[in-house]
Amino acid sequence: MTSGGYVGLSLAVLLAQHHRVTAVDIVPEKVELINNKKSPIQDEYIEKYLAEKELDLRRHLKKRNKINSTQLTKDYTKYLLYSAWY
Repeated sequence: MTSGGYVGLSLAVLLAQHHRVTAVDIVPEKVELINNKKSPIQDEYIEKYLAEKELDLRRHLKKRNKINSTQLTKDYTKYLLYSAWY
């Protein structure tokens, strides 16, 4: 997954309750916060889930030119569609 914003982080937290989720970001501060179970955005539920829930969520720092977000989005969409049907 990419993006540590509202949509990306919300999806990552929800999926990480039952799946291993690896998220990539280009902002070192966001990666450090998430890895310390703190939210880089202001959201009551995300903050609570990160602090209290057992999540299989990892964040890694990636250089901007190494992330192919279009391909990641396509792969993630295929995964969601596959998961919805099976």
